[in-house]
Amino acid sequence: MEKTTLVILAGGKSSRFGRDKSLEKIDGKSIVERTVEKASPVFDEVLISSNRAAKFALPGVPELTDTYIGMGPLGGIHAAMLAAKNDAVFFAACDMPFFSVELAKYIIENSAGTDACVPRAGEKTEPLFGVYRKALLPLIVRMLEEGDRSLHHLLSRAEAKILDCTDWVREHGETNAFFNMNYQADLEALKKLR
Repeated sequence: MEKTTLVILAGGKSSRFGRDKSLEKIDGKSIVERTVEKASPVFDEVLISSNRAAKFALPGVPELTDTYIGMGPLGGIHAAMLAAKNDAVFFAACDMPFFSVELAKYIIENSAGTDACVPRAGEKTEPLFGVYRKALLPLIVRMLEEGDRSLHHLLSRAEAKILDCTDWVREHGETNAFFNMNYQADLEALKKLR
């Protein structure tokens, strides 16, 4: 696998969840902590994009705040790309408790020659679990300056690959890889899935 920076996006408002879901603990650890533990042995660098400094205070894991405030995940992607030491930056949302290192590696390995590569499972594209390259920075800045924070717009304007992972997740027993917690009911569902 090429040298890649992993960025966990943990700066959202969690308005649908009702409280900061990035701090939600499962068996004593947040999803962010669990993702860092899984990813650190594999990724060349791990960063957290947060909405405040030292929110998680995990040893050796720098936390970044956005330059473009209130611009959603695209603002976090921008800040992380500026800070990342690698050209390839893999982004994962903080509310995905079944982070799969193997699936991330599969996406990275299939991203050669693209500005971005994000997975699709069935009909659903997952722009917050994919690799983006620094060549996108000028376009991202332009979009942010125009007030456009849509990741779908970014992907449609870039040399992006939508990678069909439907068969891969089924064959590798990773059918929960894209499960995310948006609502309190999702937390209850998570307890049953574990």
